[in-house]
Amino acid sequence: MNWILKRFRVVISISLVFSIIIAYLIIYQPMYNELKTAELTAFLAEVRYGERMVNEFLNDCMNSATVLSDRAELKEYIVDYLSGRIDSGGLKSKTQPLYANGAESLRDIKGAIRFVNGIQVSSFGSGDGLTLSNPEVSDTLNMVFDFENYDLIIHSPIFLGGKKLGYDVLRFDMKRIFDVINADRDIFILSAAENSDLAAKNGASVIELNGRRLLDDGRNIIYSQRIDGTDVSFTAKVSKAVLHEPVISISVNNLITAVIWYIILLVLTNWIIIRFVRFKLNQTEKSKELYREYAYRDTLTGAFSRLYFDLWSKSRIEKYGFINEDICVVMIDINRYKFINDTYGHAAGDRALARVSKILQMSVKEEDLVVRYGGDEFLLVLLNCKYDEACKILSKISGSMQNIEDINFGISISYGIEHISSYNDLKSAVQRADKKMYESKNAYNALLNY
Repeated sequence: MNWILKRFRVVISISLVFSIIIAYLIIYQPMYNELKTAELTAFLAEVRYGERMVNEFLNDCMNSATVLSDRAELKEYIVDYLSGRIDSGGLKSKTQPLYANGAESLRDIKGAIRFVNGIQVSSFGSGDGLTLSNPEVSDTLNMVFDFENYDLIIHSPIFLGGKKLGYDVLRFDMKRIFDVINADRDIFILSAAENSDLAAKNGASVIELNGRRLLDDGRNIIYSQRIDGTDVSFTAKVSKAVLHEPVISISVNNLITAVIWYIILLVLTNWIIIRFVRFKLNQTEKSKELYREYAYRDTLTGAFSRLYFDLWSKSRIEKYGFINEDICVVMIDINRYKFINDTYGHAAGDRALARVSKILQMSVKEEDLVVRYGGDEFLLVLLNCKYDEACKILSKISGSMQNIEDINFGISISYGIEHISSYNDLKSAVQRADKKMYESKNAYNALLNY
């Protein structure tokens, strides 16, 4: 009897070991690899979302710098100074309030200084440790990164009639955008490009996934991409232990479960594991869709994002660039938006943005675009629309602003309309509409101050 029991124990032990080996080879290892790939895919989706947000922020800052440097009324005073009609003191007194007002309206601005002939003529910002250099800049926009304070410094030349009159130095705070993309876990940084290449130089293995390159240095998964036109890289770094911790935990637990069920019923075990893997893959797909939605839609207003407009315009130009079509581009800005925030609070300002966006979306056709272009600025792209039709639409929109639900203060807008007949002119039309809008806004402010 003891011999039989001993043989039975041996058979059971061998069967158990064999079952574990089979479960490991057939179930655990493939599942583990699939889950690791799913985690890497989710990480890459998170990375691409952060990368898009940073690039959009940089583009917004460069556009803001260009807008400030292109203000016509400030250029006229510089011309008067350079031609000897006013001295440097007169230039400073005439431009300082206008310059400070224009800079103050820029989102995430910390400080700005204007130089003409090497002389500081205007400034914005209280200081608070802010240091702005006085470099010799090129004739194009130039970005410099302050890694210690996480600031972006832009050197923006001022041109009139092809002649450089001077330049602006603007400092923007990048902490906000990195607080957004690092909300769940602190993995995103900016670094000098040469530092981001160290992992590759030190023999890190390369993982090609969905057209992007990830590096595995043994301890961490790293993504690094140089920002166009700079010597700075956008980098994401996450510990493999942290990234794959759920995978390992889930895999071990399911290995134990698989062994038990393999002994009882192999088919049932396989079915359960396959369903689990599919569930994890569906979660990954949902994460990718969520990141895409955040990138393409402004969460506050429901309008399309700047990124979506850029992708949409590129697609339209490629498909229909040479087809004649009536298109109206409208740039819209809420008048005295800073006054609304300062007087009624930022929550009221957010409600105002949301209500204005809703009015815009209800006033245009379904195929038209309503884009939150930045801050309190909106962009309308009206398809199959002539200039006089656009004027009627904007007149109706302006009238709708007088009585908005949940808003106990008046709202008005300034806008500029530009008509084009080809998608190829879309980019320049946006700039011209923006210029017209600022002219309208300046006229409104002048009338208000009169």
